[in-house]
Amino acid sequence: MACPQPRDMAPDFVLPSYAGKRYQISSFRGRRNLVLVFAGESGREVSALIDGLIDLKEELDFEEAQLLVIVRKPVAPATEVMRLEWPVFLTDADGAVHQQYGVAESAVVLTDRYGEIIERYCPPLPPAEDLITSLSYINAACPE
Repeated sequence: MACPQPRDMAPDFVLPSYAGKRYQISSFRGRRNLVLVFAGESGREVSALIDGLIDLKEELDFEEAQLLVIVRKPVAPATEVMRLEWPVFLTDADGAVHQQYGVAESAVVLTDRYGEIIERYCPPLPPAEDLITSLSYINAACPE
């Protein structure tokens, strides 16, 4: 399977969260833009991005975006932040979703509310503010 690129539909998946809920990305279609953060082994860059996005939660809400952080290896014990309802931390224990998206390490994938991939970032990852700008563009280009 080819690695999905901008203009492709985001491949659907179902993963469990650290809070115990199962998430299927197709359930967000027609409702929310998605910010999929694939957290690889290089934690510092991804941690900084996630912290930045947490600080910009109001902007993410305004842009009608859902933040999903996809962790390859389960972290035990999960931190208190990972058990919260937002941001949502998902476990891709077998790496199938990372493989489905062609992600070896870390990446960010932005989709519009219809499930189309608009942006795909591999290291270096963009600052959180740049993702907000991209989401604003998505909403302007793709109004409800």
